Amino acid sequence: MFRDPGSTGTVSIDGFSVVEASTPDELQEFEAAAAIGFESPTTTQAYIDALLDHAGYHFYLGRSRGEIVTGVASFNNGTSLGIYSLFTFPEARRRGYGEAVVRAAMSGVTDLPVVTEASNMSFNLFGRLGLQTVGKRTIWIHPGN
Repeated sequence: MFRDPGSTGTVSIDGFSVVEASTPDELQEFEAAAAIGFESPTTTQAYIDALLDHAGYHFYLGRSRGEIVTGVASFNNGTSLGIYSLFTFPEARRRGYGEAVVRAAMSGVTDLPVVTEASNMSFNLFGRLGLQTVGKRTIWIHPGN
């Protein structure tokens, strides 16, 4: 999905806040929360601490009344802002938290187009934020893998 540069605004939800992960412990917290949000039985390290020092990578945690309920990663490559790994805990879905954390991730970069690969669950959310489908991607998996 793709959206031209521009502002998305913010969303205010009572008791909800977004913080950017800036320490290795917060990055580990992001990963553990993503496993819950993606309903994955195990946590594997996808992000290394060195990414915290890279100007393009950002990891956002959304908290409701202090407890993590959602998160998203972004990558600014200088020509576009990619939005990745959006997750929301199952019990916190459909309350606006995912949209709020994505808006926060997009808010600091209004001069670049935004791209993402939306899942079936996030497709409408990204549509509300002005992203439009530009194509479909097919992934072929070898039967031996």
